[in-house]
Amino acid sequence: MGQGRNVELIMQLADHDEHLVNSKVGIESSDIETHLAALADHIERISQNYLVGPYTTLDEYQTHAGKISEPYRILVVLDVPYELNQAAAHHLATILQHGPRCGIYTILLTDASDPLFPHIQTGDLAQLATLFTWEDEHFVWQDEDYRPCRLVLDALPDRIFTGYLIDMVGKAAVEAHQGHFAFERIAPTAETWWSRQSREGIMIPL
Repeated sequence: MGQGRNVELIMQLADHDEHLVNSKVGIESSDIETHLAALADHIERISQNYLVGPYTTLDEYQTHAGKISEPYRILVVLDVPYELNQAAAHHLATILQHGPRCGIYTILLTDASDPLFPHIQTGDLAQLATLFTWEDEHFVWQDEDYRPCRLVLDALPDRIFTGYLIDMVGKAAVEAHQGHFAFERIAPTAETWWSRQSREGIMIPL
């Protein structure tokens, strides 16, 4: 409906690294299905490669590893269920249910008067997400404790400042992705020096 204009500023992250965002905003039904299918496959890969043994979430694995092995992802889906076919709806349901433990977090904007899809009904979203609804000209937090409170969201900054923030985020992401870290992270500690023998071989960290 908006032809991707609502996220055009975020897409400027691709000027720093095309891997920070998708190559384009999915606006056609086939494009949306492709994007969501790729994320559903990513969830399966994360589950098989990392969430084994004692680890139940990607957070737990990466905290124990002491590094970011897999980047976190944010999925933004606007105007649901517009252009959302049955296959795409199935993938989105999978992402909503299993994405958070695999490092995928979803921002979903939908018309509550329309049924989302048969896999997840609007009422079920409260069990999967932090849910805000537009009622009587203001947002309401669908939470038993906070619903009586009036929710006032921050106003968006102007485009110039937003562009500046996105530029800073892009530069920081590129720098972090370069993977520079101190040799001390992989080198044996001083207490272990000259404490072993080399009769059966030599191991050198690379």
